[in-house]
Amino acid sequence: MYDPAQIPVWIDEHYYINERLGGGEWSDVYLVTDRSAGGTYAVKVLKPDYFADERVRSRFLTEAKAMARLVHPNIVRIYDVGGAMADEPAIVMEYCEGGDLREHTPQRGLPADIVARITLFILLGMVAAHKVGCIHRGLCPESIFLDADLNPKVADFGTALLEQNPHVATRAAEALGEFLYSPPEQRYDARKVDVRSDIYGVGAMMWFMLMGKDPPDLSLATRSPEVVQDIHPYLRQIIVRACHHSPDARYQTASAMGKAVRKLFS
Repeated sequence: MYDPAQIPVWIDEHYYINERLGGGEWSDVYLVTDRSAGGTYAVKVLKPDYFADERVRSRFLTEAKAMARLVHPNIVRIYDVGGAMADEPAIVMEYCEGGDLREHTPQRGLPADIVARITLFILLGMVAAHKVGCIHRGLCPESIFLDADLNPKVADFGTALLEQNPHVATRAAEALGEFLYSPPEQRYDARKVDVRSDIYGVGAMMWFMLMGKDPPDLSLATRSPEVVQDIHPYLRQIIVRACHHSPDARYQTASAMGKAVRKLFS
């Protein structure tokens, strides 16, 4: 069930509200059907209590702006952000039937080849995001959704840093993203991140998929190899490098990491 009063007027005018899919502290997500065309979508709605909260509203608008500029098969597509710039913020986006990566990953973990496949697709999405100057900064299992064919798609760009040459636009200096999936430099100053911070997040998600639980601090893996001792030997090398405490020692691009993962299939 849901409270109709929580639904923006412009959304209710254009879409039937089918059900509430979930949500968090600041927003709710609904499954909707277009009243005229009949298509099914997910709508993320900022809760009214946060309309006047500049910090939260800024994060919501960052997500709308970041995702609107990204069109790629492995990034959740945005179809309507008009209301996100008005008085009733909401984002109409692609509906992914497979749920998020945490829901899809069993407690025993996933086979190495499945993890490699999912990782490759995530990296393809990140290559596209980085190409237009968008650094996610919040990669974690809840930010990856799967479509009906279980193809992964990156979402939740609310913590994104958007590069607008020659300036950088970001909303705050606080550390962003899930702590266990964030590199050391991001935990201390989220302004001082680049694409290598997202590389760390992908590596941490690989550990999660293989082990079926949230990772330890993987930036310590070079000094405490026991944290990766149960990982597939080749994927272990990739995770240790991707999550190195020094950004300079990581893969320098999502494309470079993708090439390393792809070798598993050869």
